[in-house]
Amino acid sequence: MLRDETTTMNHRQRLRSLTYIAVAFMPLLLSGCLRVIVLEYVPSNPLKGHGAVQVEPFEYVPAQEGSVRPHEVQTNPKGIGKVFLSKEIGLVVRNALAGELRHSGYEVTPDGGMVISGRITRFYLNWVDETEKTFELNIDYTLTAGEQVVYSLTATSTQRAAKVPLAGIGLLNAALKDGLEQFIRGAQEAHAL
Repeated sequence: MLRDETTTMNHRQRLRSLTYIAVAFMPLLLSGCLRVIVLEYVPSNPLKGHGAVQVEPFEYVPAQEGSVRPHEVQTNPKGIGKVFLSKEIGLVVRNALAGELRHSGYEVTPDGGMVISGRITRFYLNWVDETEKTFELNIDYTLTAGEQVVYSLTATSTQRAAKVPLAGIGLLNAALKDGLEQFIRGAQEAHAL
Protein backbone atom coordinates (compact mmCIF):
# COMPACT_ATOMS: atom_id res chain seq x y z
CA MET A 1 0.00 0.00 0.00
CA LEU A 2 2.83 2.37 0.84
CA ARG A 3 4.41 1.67 -2.52
CA ASP A 4 1.18 2.64 -4.40
CA GLU A 5 0.97 5.94 -2.49
CA THR A 6 4.64 6.70 -3.23
CA THR A 7 4.11 5.92 -6.94
CA THR A 8 1.05 8.17 -7.05
CA MET A 9 2.96 11.02 -5.32
CA ASN A 10 5.89 10.67 -7.75
CA HIS A 11 3.46 10.69 -10.65
CA ARG A 12 1.80 13.88 -9.34
CA GLN A 13 5.19 15.55 -8.83
CA ARG A 14 6.22 14.72 -12.40
CA LEU A 15 2.96 16.09 -13.74
CA ARG A 16 3.36 19.25 -11.67
CA SER A 17 6.95 19.65 -12.94
CA LEU A 18 5.85 19.16 -16.54
CA THR A 19 3.08 21.72 -16.05
CA TYR A 20 5.58 24.28 -14.70
CA ILE A 21 7.91 23.62 -17.65
CA ALA A 22 5.04 23.97 -20.13
CA VAL A 23 3.90 27.23 -18.54
CA ALA A 24 7.47 28.56 -18.54
CA PHE A 25 8.01 27.79 -22.22
CA MET A 26 4.53 28.73 -23.51
CA PRO A 27 5.43 32.39 -24.19
CA LEU A 28 8.36 31.23 -26.30
CA LEU A 29 6.14 28.91 -28.29
CA LEU A 30 3.49 31.57 -28.87
CA SER A 31 5.74 34.58 -29.43
CA GLY A 32 7.03 33.81 -32.88
CA CYS A 33 7.58 31.31 -35.58
CA LEU A 34 4.10 30.43 -36.85
CA ARG A 35 0.70 32.09 -36.68
CA VAL A 36 -2.48 30.76 -38.27
CA ILE A 37 -5.22 33.32 -38.84
CA VAL A 38 -8.86 32.51 -39.47
CA LEU A 39 -9.97 35.37 -41.68
CA GLU A 40 -13.76 35.61 -41.76
CA TYR A 41 -14.48 38.43 -44.19
CA VAL A 42 -17.82 40.20 -43.74
CA PRO A 43 -19.15 42.09 -46.81
CA SER A 44 -20.05 45.69 -46.07
CA ASN A 45 -19.65 47.89 -49.14
CA PRO A 46 -22.29 50.57 -49.81
CA LEU A 47 -22.49 49.86 -53.56
CA LYS A 48 -25.62 48.54 -55.28
CA GLY A 49 -25.96 46.64 -58.54
CA HIS A 50 -27.72 43.77 -60.26
CA GLY A 51 -27.14 41.03 -62.81
CA ALA A 52 -25.49 37.63 -62.96
CA VAL A 53 -21.74 37.33 -62.57
CA GLN A 54 -19.33 34.43 -62.27
CA VAL A 55 -16.28 34.70 -59.99
CA GLU A 56 -13.38 32.48 -61.00
CA PRO A 57 -10.73 31.22 -58.57
CA PHE A 58 -8.01 33.83 -58.01
CA GLU A 59 -4.36 33.03 -58.67
CA TYR A 60 -1.94 33.69 -55.81
CA VAL A 61 1.15 34.51 -57.87
CA PRO A 62 3.74 34.34 -55.02
CA ALA A 63 2.59 30.76 -54.28
CA GLN A 64 2.72 29.82 -57.97
CA GLU A 65 6.28 31.16 -58.11
CA GLY A 66 7.19 29.08 -55.04
CA SER A 67 8.14 31.93 -52.70
CA VAL A 68 5.28 31.08 -50.29
CA ARG A 69 2.68 28.35 -49.85
CA PRO A 70 -0.97 28.79 -51.00
CA HIS A 71 -2.08 29.54 -47.39
CA GLU A 72 0.96 31.64 -46.51
CA VAL A 73 0.95 35.44 -46.24
CA GLN A 74 4.08 37.11 -47.58
CA THR A 75 6.01 38.47 -44.60
CA ASN A 76 9.14 40.41 -43.77
CA PRO A 77 11.94 37.85 -43.14
CA LYS A 78 12.96 39.92 -40.09
CA GLY A 79 9.39 39.93 -38.80
CA ILE A 80 7.71 38.07 -35.97
CA GLY A 81 7.37 34.87 -37.98
CA LYS A 82 5.38 33.19 -40.70
CA VAL A 83 1.68 33.89 -41.00
CA PHE A 84 -0.79 31.50 -42.59
CA LEU A 85 -4.49 31.81 -43.29
CA SER A 86 -6.73 28.86 -42.48
CA LYS A 87 -7.78 28.77 -46.17
CA GLU A 88 -5.84 29.30 -49.40
CA ILE A 89 -5.36 33.00 -50.08
CA GLY A 90 -6.74 32.80 -53.62
CA LEU A 91 -9.92 31.22 -52.23
CA VAL A 92 -10.21 33.81 -49.44
CA VAL A 93 -10.05 36.67 -51.96
CA ARG A 94 -12.43 34.96 -54.41
CA ASN A 95 -14.98 34.27 -51.65
CA ALA A 96 -14.68 37.83 -50.28
CA LEU A 97 -15.37 39.25 -53.76
CA ALA A 98 -18.35 36.91 -54.25
CA GLY A 99 -19.70 38.00 -50.86
CA GLU A 100 -19.32 41.70 -51.68
CA LEU A 101 -21.06 41.20 -55.04
CA ARG A 102 -23.98 39.38 -53.39
CA HIS A 103 -24.13 42.10 -50.72
CA SER A 104 -24.38 44.69 -53.52
CA GLY A 105 -27.28 42.84 -55.19
CA TYR A 106 -25.50 40.81 -57.88
CA GLU A 107 -26.30 37.15 -58.43
CA VAL A 108 -23.10 35.11 -58.24
CA THR A 109 -23.56 32.01 -60.38
CA PRO A 110 -21.25 29.31 -61.79
CA ASP A 111 -22.17 30.31 -65.32
CA GLY A 112 -22.84 34.05 -65.30
CA GLY A 113 -22.52 36.08 -68.47
CA MET A 114 -19.89 38.31 -66.90
CA VAL A 115 -16.78 36.58 -65.55
CA ILE A 116 -14.39 38.05 -62.97
CA SER A 117 -10.93 36.59 -62.54
CA GLY A 118 -7.90 37.86 -60.69
CA ARG A 119 -4.23 37.57 -59.88
CA ILE A 120 -2.99 38.38 -56.38
CA THR A 121 0.53 39.72 -56.84
CA ARG A 122 1.12 41.00 -53.31
CA PHE A 123 -0.40 39.87 -50.00
CA TYR A 124 2.29 41.17 -47.66
CA LEU A 125 2.26 41.68 -43.90
CA ASN A 126 5.19 43.62 -42.45
CA TRP A 127 4.90 42.68 -38.79
CA VAL A 128 8.24 43.36 -37.17
CA ASP A 129 6.91 43.87 -33.65
CA GLU A 130 3.61 44.24 -31.78
CA THR A 131 3.63 48.04 -32.01
CA GLU A 132 3.56 48.57 -35.77
CA LYS A 133 2.20 46.55 -38.65
CA THR A 134 1.68 47.28 -42.35
CA PHE A 135 -0.32 45.20 -44.81
CA GLU A 136 0.03 45.66 -48.58
CA LEU A 137 -2.33 44.17 -51.15
CA ASN A 138 -2.12 44.19 -54.97
CA ILE A 139 -4.72 42.38 -57.06
CA ASP A 140 -5.12 42.44 -60.84
CA TYR A 141 -8.84 42.09 -61.65
CA THR A 142 -10.24 41.22 -65.08
CA LEU A 143 -13.91 41.37 -66.05
CA THR A 144 -14.86 39.63 -69.29
CA ALA A 145 -18.05 39.24 -71.29
CA GLY A 146 -17.66 36.27 -73.58
CA GLU A 147 -14.09 36.43 -74.86
CA GLN A 148 -13.80 40.23 -74.56
CA VAL A 149 -12.16 42.02 -71.63
CA VAL A 150 -14.59 44.79 -70.71
CA TYR A 151 -12.77 46.09 -67.64
CA SER A 152 -9.51 45.53 -65.78
CA LEU A 153 -7.95 47.14 -62.75
CA THR A 154 -4.94 46.70 -60.52
CA ALA A 155 -6.22 47.50 -57.05
CA THR A 156 -3.66 48.39 -54.42
CA SER A 157 -4.19 49.00 -50.75
CA THR A 158 -1.80 49.70 -47.88
CA GLN A 159 -3.12 49.63 -44.33
CA ARG A 160 -1.14 50.56 -41.20
CA ALA A 161 -1.72 50.08 -37.50
CA ALA A 162 0.47 51.39 -34.72
CA LYS A 163 0.45 50.30 -31.10
CA VAL A 164 -2.56 48.05 -31.53
CA PRO A 165 -1.82 44.47 -30.43
CA LEU A 166 -3.15 41.76 -32.74
CA ALA A 167 -4.24 44.27 -35.40
CA GLY A 168 -3.00 42.00 -38.21
CA ILE A 169 -6.44 40.50 -38.90
CA GLY A 170 -8.05 43.95 -39.03
CA LEU A 171 -5.38 45.17 -41.46
CA LEU A 172 -5.96 42.23 -43.81
CA ASN A 173 -9.72 42.76 -43.71
CA ALA A 174 -9.39 46.53 -44.29
CA ALA A 175 -7.01 46.09 -47.24
CA LEU A 176 -9.18 43.39 -48.76
CA LYS A 177 -12.33 45.53 -48.39
CA ASP A 178 -10.57 48.54 -49.93
CA GLY A 179 -9.28 46.55 -52.92
CA LEU A 180 -12.62 44.85 -53.57
CA GLU A 181 -14.47 48.14 -53.37
CA GLN A 182 -12.00 49.76 -55.78
CA PHE A 183 -12.76 47.05 -58.32
CA ILE A 184 -16.56 47.03 -57.97
CA ARG A 185 -16.80 50.83 -57.95
CA GLY A 186 -14.45 51.15 -60.94
CA ALA A 187 -16.33 48.52 -62.97
CA GLN A 188 -19.64 50.24 -62.19
CA GLU A 189 -18.31 53.68 -63.14
CA ALA A 190 -17.04 52.20 -66.43
CA HIS A 191 -20.52 50.73 -66.99
CA ALA A 192 -18.96 47.28 -67.27
CA LEU A 193 -20.67 45.77 -64.23
